[in-house]
Amino acid sequence: MADQVKTMTGREAFTLVSDILAIKPEIEGLENVPTSGAAIIIANHPTGLADGAFVFDALNGHRPHHIFLANADALRVIPNAEDIIIPVEWVVEKRTQAKTRNTLMSLKSALKDGKAVVIFPAGVLAKLSWRGLIDKEWNPTAISMAKKHKVPIVPLRIEARNSPLYYFFAAVNKELRDITLFHELLNKHQSRPKLTFGSVIDPASLPRGTDDATKFVRNIVERL
Repeated sequence: MADQVKTMTGREAFTLVSDILAIKPEIEGLENVPTSGAAIIIANHPTGLADGAFVFDALNGHRPHHIFLANADALRVIPNAEDIIIPVEWVVEKRTQAKTRNTLMSLKSALKDGKAVVIFPAGVLAKLSWRGLIDKEWNPTAISMAKKHKVPIVPLRIEARNSPLYYFFAAVNKELRDITLFHELLNKHQSRPKLTFGSVIDPASLPRGTDDATKFVRNIVERL
């Protein structure tokens, strides 16, 4: 299967994963996602790789022209996936000006082409706390791009969890946590995550400061 995925386009690989997992998402507010034109869908990030599969399944029939801002490591697994993935280097130590510039140029090009860009601003999986799953601090790039290019924002809340084993490893050791991520994708077979798309947000209505605007959108996502 790994060799087969490497020869596929990103959309073909996502479709294969979708067929294998047979996820049955519970979806609300899908009508809030514009069926055409540029848009930025901003979501929380509870489970990792599976979140992309959840959103792909939800949007595929309604809005097929979408693309994900995702960890650059994804292209090492699916080298031909640039049709559905804009690679971003989330690990600060691995970032370079060239990589950041290429990511921003690709994001700008996708919006210019009228695509819906799906972004998980936390960049990493949510942490389990006594209050439930809590996203790490959000990167403000998604909001700043929406404001700069006057692109509507669709907030999305994903309600799903990984296995207890994952959270145990996450508390014990980073490497042990990371090696379970593909297992956590596969164990979502026939799962029923809940995806709630909120009303479209006009970026002109957001607070002027990017940090304040990012907090504003995050609060909307968390209340959905």
